[in-house]
Amino acid sequence: MLRKFLYVGILISLVLVTNQVKAGNNTAAVGSTPIGSGTVAPIMSSGAVDVRILSSQPDASVSAANVSISSVEIYLGTGWTRMTLKQNKVDLMQAVGIEQPVASMKNLNPGTYTQIRLNISGVDVTPAGGKPVKASMTLNSISFTKNYQVSINNTTVIVINFDPVKSIDLSVKDQIAFTPVATLLFAPSGSMQIVNTNLPAGKTGVPYSARLVAIGGLQPYTWSITQGDLPDGLVLDPATGVISGTPAKDGTFSFTARADDSSPVRKSTARTTGGGVSQGNPGLSIRISP
Repeated sequence: MLRKFLYVGILISLVLVTNQVKAGNNTAAVGSTPIGSGTVAPIMSSGAVDVRILSSQPDASVSAANVSISSVEIYLGTGWTRMTLKQNKVDLMQAVGIEQPVASMKNLNPGTYTQIRLNISGVDVTPAGGKPVKASMTLNSISFTKNYQVSINNTTVIVINFDPVKSIDLSVKDQIAFTPVATLLFAPSGSMQIVNTNLPAGKTGVPYSARLVAIGGLQPYTWSITQGDLPDGLVLDPATGVISGTPAKDGTFSFTARADDSSPVRKSTARTTGGGVSQGNPGLSIRISP
């Protein structure tokens, strides 16, 4: 009889302990950070952010501008958190029209985020025909405040687009100053976007070059003209997005440019001709003067 009571007592204890463990697990799941709160989320319901650097065309007087990155931070509602660095140095000359991945963060709660910060430890500028010079810096970080979305199972691409012409000051002899001037571009979760809003004008008989730029998706991109025509004498490189050649005829030439990415499920984006709209994008045109 005593053995029977002991056996029943052990079974009851096991059931109670098992239920407590299950209740504890359920409590942990229910008590996870609410979705959209701007913090790290459970892996099953998370999104990601990928930060890249892009650059516009530099002044011809500069052949290289190596920006050393100490950290990239994202604001998670209660404070700044460092992202995972992919590389700690970017040459802005190599980032002209070609995104350079610098940081990423996974397992983020879906929702609205507001701030991103790039911290710079140094900049080495090489004047054309010269040697690298360590630039003096008036700012060692650049912060952006702008709403962007993170969604479940998608990566939001954030592009820091530098303007090297405004960032690099060569006006003082034997001195180079660097003040980071950049804008923030977004490719919404799972999408692509062509960021050009206009292309430079050209002249007949004068060599021309301009680059189409897209963000989001998986590089490399494949570029094409799907409607309209480029000016006579100009061609589009499908691998780089560069439009180049020597214009042979004056006029205004409107066209649709399209970029396809390299992901298994292809993504694409286009800018339409004649100022029309495709996926919210205005049109592209090139004006060639006589």
